[in-house]
Amino acid sequence: MSLAELLEKSMVTFDSPLTVKEIKDLFGYLVRKSDGKLRVGYSFETTGEISDGVPFEQEYVTGLTGHIWLFGQPEMAPFECTSKGVSKGTTDGSFSVMKFFTIPGYSLQEQPEGDVKVWGFVQEKVPEYFSQR
Repeated sequence: MSLAELLEKSMVTFDSPLTVKEIKDLFGYLVRKSDGKLRVGYSFETTGEISDGVPFEQEYVTGLTGHIWLFGQPEMAPFECTSKGVSKGTTDGSFSVMKFFTIPGYSLQEQPEGDVKVWGFVQEKVPEYFSQR
């Protein structure tokens, strides 16, 4: 299979950008729809500024990384969510894409089976989440 197919399977584009609160809601939705077979761990990155010894008034959410575990599989599928930019004055983030990490140089068939199962589940459930919003 081609590199294009691997990229298609390992990336989910959201119908509209999600804030921090909304992406946590999406993670909860995925866990509920899996009947408790998934577990999501995540970490947000924030950016702030200190000038003349005074903390900047706002911190901006600039990144999100995490892992999704499928119970019964030894692997966990690492991912990052990216945005098309952070609007000035917002602390809520704006995530529009979830990209699962792949093993460089490996084809789709060579990626860990548990990871590929997670990718497929997320690809299937994200459109359902957006249709119910």
